[in-house]
Amino acid sequence: MEDNINYQDLFRDIKAIIFDLDGTLYRYTPNAEKYFDTAVAQVLYEHGGCETLEEGIALANKSYQETGSCITYVAERLGMYNTQFMPLCDQKLELHGFCQTPKNAAREKALLQALSEKVRPTVLTHASTNMANRVLDHLGIKEIFESVRSI
Repeated sequence: MEDNINYQDLFRDIKAIIFDLDGTLYRYTPNAEKYFDTAVAQVLYEHGGCETLEEGIALANKSYQETGSCITYVAERLGMYNTQFMPLCDQKLELHGFCQTPKNAAREKALLQALSEKVRPTVLTHASTNMANRVLDHLGIKEIFESVRSI
């Protein structure tokens, strides 16, 4: 199906656009939560923070249920802040384990490219900057974004 929308006219008055990454520019795979819990638990186990992988998975899951982040309690157990712990997890995560390419990826990319001719879009995310850049590169849209900010 041909896209007949004039994106230049659509974005004429826009000065800035900020995108969230997770759930906005891509969707999680169906088993993403379990995948994240396992990756986080592996890091915890490798650093001596739990006796079994199952114990680590349970802690990551509890952390997610109570704080909205599977790494909060795990990082605390290792005496780290989330921002210190995230890079360790990033190394464990393979994009195919959680990152689902949108069905309308080509159309979304065209929209983002048209938008970037008017303003430079930015990504704001809770993921690390490194992981966000990996995801954007995987989606083929990294060059569209002027900056990626981790909060």
